[in-house]
Amino acid sequence: MGMAVGCNVGDRHAMFEPIHGSAPALAGKDKANPLAMILAVGEALAVGWGVSATMSGLPGGEVGAAAVAAAVREGTTLPADLVGEARGAPMSKVGEAVRHAIAEHV
Repeated sequence: MGMAVGCNVGDRHAMFEPIHGSAPALAGKDKANPLAMILAVGEALAVGWGVSATMSGLPGGEVGAAAVAAAVREGTTLPADLVGEARGAPMSKVGEAVRHAIAEHV
């Protein structure tokens, strides 16, 4: 569930979210998995709503997915829900890994 995105799209409104919810038990602990939220933002960009964004030659909606995929392939900075508590990285480090993937690989 840490990577699943929910999209509710209508004619005039849309809502994008990670399906795992807000994880209030993890608030302030730097332990949440940010990957689904990053993917949800990518889905929002993909829908467009009149916005055309590109980055590194990719449509805006594909940038987040490509960066998450690159970070997962790299495999050293993943959240605990994907690799277990012993190997899991803090949310801030996972976010940095995705940001690095955007800058370096996408």
